[in-house]
Amino acid sequence: MVILGEKIMSMRHEFLSDEKVHNDLNDLSTFDVNFEQNSIFTKNKYTNEFEEVKDRQGIFLDIAEENTYQFVAPVTSKYKLIKHVDLFGKLNKAILENDELSKDNIEITDKAYDDYTKAHRSILFKDHSQNLGDTGIGQDDTSCLRIDLLNSTNTTWKLQAFVGQYRDFCQNTMVFGGERYFHIAKKHTSGFNVAEETAKIGRATGDFAEHGEVFRKMLKTPVTEEWVIKLFKQTVCKKDAVELAKVNYQNNKETANALNTALENEFTAEELEKKTVNFKLLGALLARLEDELENGMGMNLYTVYNALTNWSSHVGTKQDSYESKETGAIIHNTNKGSKLHNVQLDRQRKVIEIVNSNIWQNQFERLVA
Repeated sequence: MVILGEKIMSMRHEFLSDEKVHNDLNDLSTFDVNFEQNSIFTKNKYTNEFEEVKDRQGIFLDIAEENTYQFVAPVTSKYKLIKHVDLFGKLNKAILENDELSKDNIEITDKAYDDYTKAHRSILFKDHSQNLGDTGIGQDDTSCLRIDLLNSTNTTWKLQAFVGQYRDFCQNTMVFGGERYFHIAKKHTSGFNVAEETAKIGRATGDFAEHGEVFRKMLKTPVTEEWVIKLFKQTVCKKDAVELAKVNYQNNKETANALNTALENEFTAEELEKKTVNFKLLGALLARLEDELENGMGMNLYTVYNALTNWSSHVGTKQDSYESKETGAIIHNTNKGSKLHNVQLDRQRKVIEIVNSNIWQNQFERLVA
């Protein structure tokens, strides 16, 4: 039972709660913390009685050996608690049932965040690798099959899964979803079937060979610097007019159209661009593009993609900063105090959106094999 309005939640760990690198699929010790979905109550100030809150429940961290029953988050009655151990156990079953997957040479990274309420398992299947040759980096450019599965018990993350390729060089996160790649993002609702979704993940690994062909095609797809800047400005660096207004409106679409019209009428093209483009982020992405060009791969889609995964992977590190060409100042792209695991997941989602954008797909499809 939790009494609403009283502060009873004290975080025992901040951000990263536990981390383990190993090769045993059945080792789920990082996530072996129990959560429970239960009723919540509030105190009626007139009757001095505790009354159950209708249509609402709570998620609780239950640690019997410590006599701890800690409130985590309020949820609706439609919410379905998916425990980490149950989820990753089902994923193991799907992997073991896939006879095409080699389980002999794997590397597993388990991470738990925010008092174990968030869990992330990443599995590298090193026997399933592809070599793109020397793409300009002075060594073979190889990647291997990777599965990422994320879950939360505090409503902050949807259940998400990525199946794709992991690039050895620079350890960029070559995992994203979309039409050609596998990605699921599911809310925790009563209709969610964990076994069915994890089975899909297990089957999706069969597309690994096709993924390699996509990257080879990226290498053969030339781009210009002007096109790359246009890509960034029209996708990840684009500011929404409603966001600029910083006001909550009932009809966001109508408001956005009105604001955009007003902005176009009031400002010059240069002034308008300054208001609708995130130039701090644009500078960070162009700095990462320069990093990749220094490796000698040339100006192509593969280089641009690696610049994006460079940005999405190195959250909060030195590689997440760059020197302004105008002022010479060092600009940090991650806000101080940010939860890096949340920032990284958000960036990975944005990489998915960019790769699936019309401007990217149009460029990708121009190449005649």
